[in-house]
Amino acid sequence: MKGAQGKGRTRLSVFTASVLRGAREKRRALVVVFTAALLSGCAGGAQSAEPAEAVDEALLADAPPPGATMDDVKNIAWELTEVASPGGVLSINRAALAAKNTSAFYTLRLTNEGASGTAAPNKYFAPYKSSEGSTIELFPMRNTLMASIAATALTLSERDYCSYIQNAYRWEKEGGILRLYSRSSGGADVVLSFQQAGS
Repeated sequence: MKGAQGKGRTRLSVFTASVLRGAREKRRALVVVFTAALLSGCAGGAQSAEPAEAVDEALLADAPPPGATMDDVKNIAWELTEVASPGGVLSINRAALAAKNTSAFYTLRLTNEGASGTAAPNKYFAPYKSSEGSTIELFPMRNTLMASIAATALTLSERDYCSYIQNAYRWEKEGGILRLYSRSSGGADVVLSFQQAGS
C-alpha cells in the first residue's frame, strides 16, 4: 500500500511539476506578449505623430491662398468700370468712351513712384504708401489744368473721380478686378471697381 501511495505521490509531484512548469512558461509567454504589446504601443505612438503632421499639412493645403500683394496690381493699366456708393451703382460704359475717343478717361496705374492716370480729361499723379495688408494712403494729388468735361448721367465728374482716388484707404484684387475703397468728400463709403485695360 505504501508503495502504491509512493508511486501515486511521485506521479502527482511529476504532474504538479509539469503543471507548474507549464504555468511558469505561460506566465513567461504572457510577460513576453505583454512587453511586446507595450513596446509596439510605444512605437505605434511615435508613428502616429507622422499622420497627425500629414493631417496638418492637408489642412494647410486647403487653406485659402494669401491675398494679392501690391506687386500684383502695380504696373498695370486699370480702367474704371463701376462706382458704388450709397446713392447707387454707376456703371462706366467703356465702349461708349472708346467711341468718343475718350477711352483714356478714368484710368489708374500704380507704380513704385506713385498713382497716376487720366481723369476726364486731366492727368493726375499722387505719391502713395501701402503698408501691411491692403491699406493705401495717397498724398496730395497734382493735376494738369485742362477744362474738365461736364458730368452726365452715364459719367462721373472729374472732381468726384479725383476725390475718390485721393481718399482711397484700402484696395483688394479679386480675379481681374481691382477695387479701391474710398470716401466721398461728405464721408460716404464709395467703392471703385477697375478692370485691366483691354479686358
